[in-house]
Amino acid sequence: MDRGFTLHEFMRGDRPWPLLHRFITGLPGESRYKSAIFTNEKLAEELVKAQRLIDDVERERMLKSGIAPPEEEEGEDVRTSPTSFVGWTREADLLAQLNDSVKVLNSTLIGVNLPKGKRPPRVRPTPRPVSAVEAVRRRLDREEAKQALKELGF
Repeated sequence: MDRGFTLHEFMRGDRPWPLLHRFITGLPGESRYKSAIFTNEKLAEELVKAQRLIDDVERERMLKSGIAPPEEEEGEDVRTSPTSFVGWTREADLLAQLNDSVKVLNSTLIGVNLPKGKRPPRVRPTPRPVSAVEAVRRRLDREEAKQALKELGF
């Protein structure tokens, strides 16, 4: 999909079979196809809209039944454009988690040896790929927050 050709072109003989073989071998978990799907912003916008409708209905149902809806998490990652997932494997994710853990341990070690009142260095997580859905969700949340601040006169 990210190359702009279809299987029909191979069947008709318009494209060479070795190209199809190279394309198919790139389809495991870190494939170009999955990266193209994960970074498709138009699809992501529709998915975010649908998910928000579902969340609103679920929140209303919970409020009617007397159950408090869960608190929304506030993240510090501000990336609002999708990044490629090509090459992002389970092993890369585990290495990123390990790197984050070492950073936290280092910050903790520094923090316990600082004088009172001083803060340890802030730990920034290792960058990870951002799907289009997550990027669109972040962008829409920021736009809503800016609009709310504007309406309040800030």
